Amino acid sequence: MGQVTLLKENLMMDPHPHDVGIDTGMSVKERAEVVLHLKKILGDEYVLYTKLLKFHWNVNGPFFGPLHSLFQRFYEQSFENIDLVAERIRALGENTPGSLAEFSKLTCCITEHPGKYPEACYMLEEILHDMYSIIEHVREDEKKIEKLNDRVTSNMLLGLVEKREKEAWMTRAHLEKAAKPMAAKEVIKKNVKKIVAKKVTKKTK
Repeated sequence: MGQVTLLKENLMMDPHPHDVGIDTGMSVKERAEVVLHLKKILGDEYVLYTKLLKFHWNVNGPFFGPLHSLFQRFYEQSFENIDLVAERIRALGENTPGSLAEFSKLTCCITEHPGKYPEACYMLEEILHDMYSIIEHVREDEKKIEKLNDRVTSNMLLGLVEKREKEAWMTRAHLEKAAKPMAAKEVIKKNVKKIVAKKVTKKTK
């Protein structure tokens, strides 16, 4: 009898031959509650990750170079966050979501805008808003998880908050620089509208 046949027979007898249980000092109920929080965070991180990719690919204008690089830096960090949270879920004994449909349902604070491609300044505003939303929700989840006596996950989430706060600071710095020409552009648009309106008024008289 070949090794493959023996392996199949063993799997049929015991579908989880290496399942020796999980003993982390937490109850099954506590672990399940922690995982629920982590799955929401995973959904938020993944949806933000895809948004950062979209902005990285589609940003244009005078700040293309620095913002193209900035969004790349952010989505690379997001991927690390996703991997960290996903592996923590596995360490707690649960399967990790891995489909776009699941992530879309799990996200609780990141909104997608399919088919819309804002100007650079508004990309920064949207990302800054999303980062603050994630920071707020992760802080709330961290407090709840700390009460469940899971210091490992709690410390991990505080690390995520620290990274996001640094990224929010960087986003604000870029936004301040990009906002000035955008503000001037808006003034020009308003002036053009006024001029057009005056011309229309003169013609109708």
